[in-house]
Amino acid sequence: MDQFELAQRALVGGKHATALRLLMPLANGGHPPAQTKLGELYRRGQGVARNYEDALIWFRKAASLGDGEAQATLGDMYYGGEGLARDDGKAAQWYHQAADQSLPDAQYNLSVMYHNGQGVNQDNVQAHMWANIAGTYGHKKAQAIRDILAKQMTLAQIAEAQKMAQTWLANHGDHQESFSGE
Repeated sequence: MDQFELAQRALVGGKHATALRLLMPLANGGHPPAQTKLGELYRRGQGVARNYEDALIWFRKAASLGDGEAQATLGDMYYGGEGLARDDGKAAQWYHQAADQSLPDAQYNLSVMYHNGQGVNQDNVQAHMWANIAGTYGHKKAQAIRDILAKQMTLAQIAEAQKMAQTWLANHGDHQESFSGE
């Protein structure tokens, strides 16, 4: 069992100080999942005093190395104004990066942002596309919003969104299920 697995077990067991001790050298060595977990410990104040600045440092390091969980968490923090000023544009950018890594929650959040025009131009075709993609992973809220969106769209718009979703999935090598659109 490697050091990261030991840290994971410590986290599951609620031994946050132990996890922190195990994660720190990995994170300092450039291990993105360890950086993300360390960021979570600082964000939540587990095993260490809550410190949003340190959490953001670790999340940004992991995100810059392509860690989708860190990217999604940065989206959450910008969207909620957690430890920094709320910025829907930056939230959408981070959600988009995480969505491109097949994270259904980020895809759903991006769908909602497109539907509401938060941080992006309002676009029901894009909203439907992202909801459709997240729905292929079984994301129930995404499936529900997709169905709501479909009632506000023309058949041509639905077809465009479905085609975009199928193209995205084909390019990302992920699920390739059929799309109901309604």
